[in-house]
Order: sequence, then C-alpha cells, then structure tokens
Amino acid sequence: MSVPHPAAPALAVGLISSAALGYEILLLRIFAIVHWHHLVATAISLALLGYGASGTFIAVFRVALERHFAAVFVANAMLFGISALACTALAQQLPFDPQALTWEPLQLLYLAATFLLLSVPFFAAANCVGLALSAYRDEIPRLYGYDLLGAGLGALLLLVALSWLHPADILYLIFALGLLVGAAAARHQRWYPWSAAAVAITLAFTAWMFARPAIHPADYKDLTRSLWVVGAETETVSHGIAGLVTVVRNDVVPVRLAPGLSLNTTTLPPRQRAVFVDGELAGAIDDHEHTATSALYLGDLTSALPYHLLQSPQVAVLNAGIGTSVQQALHLGAASVTAIEPNAQLPALLCKPNPGDNLGVCDTRRVRWHFQASRAFLAGTGAPFDLIAIDIHSDPTGLDALNIGFDLTTGAMTDYLRHLAPGGLLSINGNTRVPPRLLLRAIDTARVALLQAGSNDPATHIAAIRGWQRFNLLVSRSPLTGTQLAGIRTFCRKHGFDLVWLPDIQAGEVNQYQRLSEPLFHRGAAAILGGGSQRSAT
Repeated sequence: MSVPHPAAPALAVGLISSAALGYEILLLRIFAIVHWHHLVATAISLALLGYGASGTFIAVFRVALERHFAAVFVANAMLFGISALACTALAQQLPFDPQALTWEPLQLLYLAATFLLLSVPFFAAANCVGLALSAYRDEIPRLYGYDLLGAGLGALLLLVALSWLHPADILYLIFALGLLVGAAAARHQRWYPWSAAAVAITLAFTAWMFARPAIHPADYKDLTRSLWVVGAETETVSHGIAGLVTVVRNDVVPVRLAPGLSLNTTTLPPRQRAVFVDGELAGAIDDHEHTATSALYLGDLTSALPYHLLQSPQVAVLNAGIGTSVQQALHLGAASVTAIEPNAQLPALLCKPNPGDNLGVCDTRRVRWHFQASRAFLAGTGAPFDLIAIDIHSDPTGLDALNIGFDLTTGAMTDYLRHLAPGGLLSINGNTRVPPRLLLRAIDTARVALLQAGSNDPATHIAAIRGWQRFNLLVSRSPLTGTQLAGIRTFCRKHGFDLVWLPDIQAGEVNQYQRLSEPLFHRGAAAILGGGSQRSAT
C-alpha cells in the first residue's frame, strides 16, 4: 500500500468537517425558507446518504484513491465547496411541491433529484475524511479528534453566523471554505500548490461577481404569491436564528389582515404591510398614526371577547408575534401587558424604526416584552394574570399536522390555568375548518386539564364562539358566572358571531349567523363536554 509521504492533513480534515456540519445545519434554514420547516429533518438523511455513498466508494476504490491521495483529497475538498453552492442553486430550480406528493407521481422524481443533488457536498466531504483515515491508519485517533473538534466548532460558528448574516451569504462562505481547504491541502501535500491556489481564488472571485447564491421561497409559499400582486415590493429583510423575516409593502393593493373580523363591523383595518417568516405569513403591521379610528377594528374581532368580560385586566399575550394582540389588549383597556415572543425580530419591526407610533406596543411603562418560549416564561414566573391570550396556528390534520407545537398539550393548558388570577380567563384563538378539528381538540384538552385541576364539571368552565374563519375559546378556573354568560351572548349578537358552547346554551342559539347545514361545531363540543347529547342544544 502506498502511503502519502507528508504528514496527515489533520487540520484540513477538521476544517472540512466543520464546513460539512455547518452546511448540514444551514440546510435546515434553507429548507424552511424554500419549502417548509417540515422538511428540515431530511438534512440528516442527506448527510447520511452522502457519507454512506462515500464509504462504499472508498471501500471499492481504496487502493487507487490512496495512490493518488493528494489529488483526490484536494479535488474533493474543492468539490465540496463548489457542489454546496451549485447543487443548492440547482435544487431550487426543481419544481418540487410537497403538497402534490400524494397525487402527482412526478413529484417523487423531483424529490429524489433534490436528495441526490444535495447529498453531493456530503459525499465530497466524507471522501476527504474517509480517505485520510484510510491512508493514515497510524494516525486515526488524531484525525478522528480533529474531525470531531471541527464538526463541533462548525455547528457553533454556524449558529453565530445565522445571527449576523443572511443564509445566502453563509452559503458563499461555506463554498469559499471548501476552496480554502483544497488550496491548503495542496500546499500541505506538496501537490501543485500554486495552481490549486490560483483555481481557488479564480472560482471564489467568479462566484462572488457572477454567481452569488440566492435563496428564494418556492412558488407556493405565501411570500412568493404576495410579490406577484401588482404593486408589491419588498420593504425590509432581516435575518436571525429564528428565521428570515420579510416585510412587503403594497400601495396599489394594500394588505388588510384582520383574522376573525366581524361581518357586522363598520370599521376596517388601516393600510398594512405584510410580515413573513421564512416565506410564510406571520401577520401585518398597521400603517396608522394615532387617530380615533385607527384601531377600532380590533374590538370587532373574535379575540376581543374576553376584554368585554374583564375590567382593566393584567394580560399575558403568548406568542405575541409583531404585537397585534398587544395592540388589541391596550386598545381594549388592559392595565398592563406582558408579551412573550421567541423571535425578537418580530417586535423589533415596530419598536426599532418608530417606537412612538404603534399604539403603545413598545411603551415599557405598560408593556413588558420577554423573548423566550411561552412555557419557559410561565415556568419561571409566579405572577398571576387576569387574562392569558394565545393564538394557536397548528391544525391536527393535513400538512399543518406536521408542525411541532407544544402550546395545546394538557401540560401546557395546566400551566396556563395555574397562572390565572381568581376570576381570570384563558383565551385561545385559532382557525376554523369544516369539519371542525382544532377547536374540538382545544376543548377536549381544556376539559382534561380542568379535571386534573380538580373541577367536577369542566363544561361549566368553558365557553366557545366562532366567526366565519376564526374561533375563540374561553376557559376559567372557576365556573363562568351569569354575568359573563350574558356578556358573551351580547357580544355575539352585536358582532354576528355564533355560539358554540355555553354551560346553559339553548337550542335556538347555535348556528345562527355563519350557518352550516348542520351545527357541527356545537355538536362536537357537546359530545366532548356533555357526554353526547346530554347537554346538546340540538
């Protein structure tokens, strides 16, 4: 066996491992931006595919590869960088649509092609590591140590880079690092070092000038479709570990987003700018000044119900996002608001450019922002709240079922109830679908949590209403009072919302406004809370 004369390229192995793991983690972000975060787990499969193919390749051609170790190592290091850039760009050109996998067989070919393209960089990186281990058997412990150290360092550096750089810029740096490793290995192995350096510099310069990487959401994503509308333009783009945040303005066809708005409303939202996280709609920023009517629409949403039942409540808004629910709380009389949001980029869209023109969302005297997960915040505070408000976005069926969320578990519901002050309310808002799923799941979870909290009759602690596309579920630690039930009925009559559940609901009160052929929402709630038809109004 011919062993290369120079010492083992331990540093090069460490650097290529660092770049490979950084690229693997970067793929998580790229998948989330281009497609959906549901696909991020495939990055691990891609790495395993590339490394597995490399092991087979080296096992079959080991003798020839070791004979030309320097050339093969340098070529694969540079191939890693080139393929990381090129294959990512090519994969974005494939018309892959995960939504169509169930009915369009051609999508399986696009998926396979995507896997093959994105596994090439891992194949090249694994060739470098595997060939070094094979050729320098006496130095395996040292090489393996550099491999592990480099991989760990790459993961840490990638996380830091995501806080400061756009994912496309990080992709270019990984490309350049692959070229650098190739040039450094050529010098270390004394294999045409000047030629390798010239090739690396030429490729890096050419890519920077003419082929800089770009990461674009697929055609089916919300951001792409919004930019197709006449007059739409990207206003700002910010990046961070939590996601790529894009703000889109359209002065020709203004965005007006008000989920749960009553059909009886006499006010409309002001002009808005749409906010997207990783290409998916995350809310809208009102383009208003402080006027008497700019926020009136916030009182006509299904989510406004608890504010008509409580006086000057101390409010906790979970998953506060860009602060629309915080604006609503302040507008409807909250004494103070504690806003919890994991992604600090979202409230920064309001607070940094214009902290005085957002209905008090950034007023530190009335609003306290906490940038962490909702349940982590609740675990660390003992403060009681008169109202805890949360929006639930995941649905237990369809593609939304792939979302990983812990906001609607029994444990989470128990935490929410534990942090309610006496007479306090938990307000859960979400989308309605037919047949009903998310609302019924929330009702059942609340029922179980109330039973665990010691309630003998959870049905008396729960109220639910629905609009044409949104629902509001109220849960109390104590039975709802007659005054609260009367207030709920008055609110629904005024705004044209349908009652889904009240402890004393009557047959003629359900399915009045957004009429369905059958009162499916109420029947489902009654089956959960009333033991079938025992309490059903129909």
